[in-house]
Amino acid sequence: IIDLMMLVVDVVKGMQTQTAECLLIGQLTCSRMIVILNKTDLLPTDKRQSAIDKMTKRMHKTLENT
Repeated sequence: IIDLMMLVVDVVKGMQTQTAECLLIGQLTCSRMIVILNKTDLLPTDKRQSAIDKMTKRMHKTLENT
């Protein structure tokens, strides 16, 4: 039994095949998930917040369908 899943996503590379696979596993095995955006420090400072917002919206949209 998995109580909580923590999914770490590389914000520079975005959603990869393995990200989708992990989302599917999470959908089948647990009801709660924390998504962590990793490598935000590698983004240019002036574009960092917009990239984080974009990835956050994409993750919300993806998770709505699960």
